[in-house]
Formats: sequence, structure tokens, C-alpha cells
Amino acid sequence: MDSMIIVDEAQNVTHEQMEMITSRIGLRSKMMICGDAHQTDLKKKADSGFKFLYTAARKIKNLEAITLTTNHRNEIVEDLLDYYNEAVDKGVSITTSGSYIYNSKN
Repeated sequence: MDSMIIVDEAQNVTHEQMEMITSRIGLRSKMMICGDAHQTDLKKKADSGFKFLYTAARKIKNLEAITLTTNHRNEIVEDLLDYYNEAVDKGVSITTSGSYIYNSKN
């Protein structure tokens, strides 16, 4: 093997970027693309090339998709994500500065 390429947080890679990245795999090389489709930070989640590539693994020879079934993060992460989701459900918008704005859902 000449090289091993690791692309992490790939759920935030657009279709165009994913095509550019994957078309660079050289002979005798491997590429590992890691991501979580549930954590896409793109404004339009459909712009993510990660889920498309993951789905393509069923049809493309030598492309394999693996789904981890065990949480490999600190257990506090799930509680934090639940807290954020509850806040959003209540109409709280969290700004890039870290402050929050209450939006009534009337």
C-alpha cells in the first residue's frame, strides 16, 4: 500500500467536494471516509455527499460501508445533544456567538 487517506467528519462534505476527494485515490492506496449522517452541519442536509457515497457502497465493487452500532464517545455527548434538541423544540435559537434567542412558535 502506497498511502492511506482518512477523511473525517465527512458528513459535512458536499457532493462536489466528495467527488474531488474520492477521485484522488491512487494505485495501491486506501481511503477511509468517516462521518455521521445525523450530524450534518450543512444548511441543506441534502447537499452532503457522505450519505450518497454510503448508499453507493451497495452498488460499487470494492467500496464498503460500515455502520458502528456502539457509541464511541463520552456518555455526556448524548445528554448534551438531547438538551440542544429540547431547546430547539422549545423555540430557542443558538447563535454562533453562543448566546441564545427565544423564538415563539405562534
